[in-house]
Amino acid sequence: MNDFARNRWLAALAVAAFGIAACGKGKSEDQAPESLGALESLTDRGGLLQYVPADTPYVFANTQSLPDEFMDKMEPVTDQLLTAYREMLERIGEQALEDLEADEPETDELETDDEDRVKAERAFAVIGEVASLMSIEGLRAAGITRDSRLVFYGNGLLPVLRMELSDAKRFDATIERFEEQADARMSVAEIDSQTYRYVDTDAIKFIVATIGNQAVVTLSPVGFGDEEIGALLGLSLPQTSIAESGELLEIAEKYGYSPYYLGLVSTTRIAETFLADQTGINAALFQLMDASEKPELSEVCRNEIRAAVEIAPRIAMGYDEFSTERLSSSVIVELRSDIASGLTGLAAPVPGLGVDHGGMMSLGFSLNPLAAREFYEARLDAMEAAPYECELFAELQAGVEQGRIALQQPVPPMIYDFRGLLAVIDNMDGYDFAQQKPPEILEARAMLAMENANNLIMMGRMMVPALAELQLEPDGEPVALDPAMLAGTGIDQASVAFTENALAIAVGEDTEAGLAAMLGAETADPAPFFSMNMDAVRYFGFIRNAGEAQTRHAAAGLDDGSEEYLEATQAAQAEVLAALQELYDRILIDVYFTDNGIEMRSVVTLRD
Repeated sequence: MNDFARNRWLAALAVAAFGIAACGKGKSEDQAPESLGALESLTDRGGLLQYVPADTPYVFANTQSLPDEFMDKMEPVTDQLLTAYREMLERIGEQALEDLEADEPETDELETDDEDRVKAERAFAVIGEVASLMSIEGLRAAGITRDSRLVFYGNGLLPVLRMELSDAKRFDATIERFEEQADARMSVAEIDSQTYRYVDTDAIKFIVATIGNQAVVTLSPVGFGDEEIGALLGLSLPQTSIAESGELLEIAEKYGYSPYYLGLVSTTRIAETFLADQTGINAALFQLMDASEKPELSEVCRNEIRAAVEIAPRIAMGYDEFSTERLSSSVIVELRSDIASGLTGLAAPVPGLGVDHGGMMSLGFSLNPLAAREFYEARLDAMEAAPYECELFAELQAGVEQGRIALQQPVPPMIYDFRGLLAVIDNMDGYDFAQQKPPEILEARAMLAMENANNLIMMGRMMVPALAELQLEPDGEPVALDPAMLAGTGIDQASVAFTENALAIAVGEDTEAGLAAMLGAETADPAPFFSMNMDAVRYFGFIRNAGEAQTRHAAAGLDDGSEEYLEATQAAQAEVLAALQELYDRILIDVYFTDNGIEMRSVVTLRD
């Protein structure tokens, strides 16, 4: 194996190790005034954020150590997850060696090429070192503890990860073990008495350094000099840091976020990188790039691209609630005020959407078609009033005429009555994925929300004579379907019911109670555009059982020894899902249109 190949292996596995470190961390503590109010770390000019430029295009930071109470709960499950991942990694390495042995020539006339075996054995040895990190104790042995804070950000466009260490010597020793097992040493360089390791891979240099009590991982073009690499490593601080600008503090205060795992992505700064003359890291980066890689744009195009990007200038993310029972977070795509206000009318009230129905899973969405039409028409008006002149938007601008034609097409009035869909799976069991056999037990409900639901019933009665015989009234009272109507569906029992604003059907036992609960559910305020709610224990159990069934079916058709690898891998995956079952209780995801923009909120309740 040549030095380049060995070093590339080493760099890739080192990156994997850092990913493991991030997975080994938990979330946060019981919500308390002192924890959620401790936002001063977001403006600490002596903390991790001092290295992050104020104009960074992206940053994701945990600026406060995670508390013991929460980590005490998280670590056992995290250890279980890491153990499962370690077993998967080990099996991959073992299978690689077995495949190599199977491919060796059987005749004595040919000499066995030992180089491939040496490569595989060294790679497997490095995998073993990485696998040793996959436990809480393994991470601690590398200097990564529950108190390790971190920040991932862009210095210009280039990514930088900074992480606090309990002991830098332990971290260095871990890197040295990687080097020994890979039989390759990373190159070492020095800037102002600060050493760093690096690996050249084509045009990119992978860099690892321990600076004080911090580990720093970054990438740079091979042509960068000491000034640029020193800036990436934080040996020279930015002229203004994000701690000084207070942008993260502003986001935290606006959305009620804590200082745990708070982040932003600035689409305007990313775009401006390619639209304006650059300084610092980006200037050096573009200087090394082929001139053809940075497009030449007219001033008209630059201004119109800026205006387009301003429609969604920033994405914010963070956690607004922490406890040992519940985690609440959101990702917010901030929108220009006129776009945001136009979208707020698109979601419609749907009974039960955004409400926890229990059971295995619920899924649904809402939409006001008339509001959607008006929003689309307003966008066409805006593009006609101020048409794009940049050639890059020519196709988009040409679509205005087609949009007008589409709006002139007749639409059945019933379409504008539509408000949304909601489906609830209360129970499902006995499904054989391998044989594509339907579930033996299925208890589920589905609802179509719409204004004037009676019109839909009348249309259905004209098209389906059996439906006309049902004594359906818009009172929400369930009516059982005749078994003859269910012939060939595999469903034994089903009921339907409707009100003036919704039509619902349920299958399985106790359908009447399920229908009444669905049609009588409250409407969430504000109305979500999309909502999903699941029982994490049952859902992950369902996925695990399905995976095991598929593996058994696949392994039964193999006779080359790989069935053992397949089964071992599936067993490790099952352990991962079992660990998630131990941790999560229910998971709720909602999407809203608000005055801020598009808000994607998630709530996770944790098991005792």
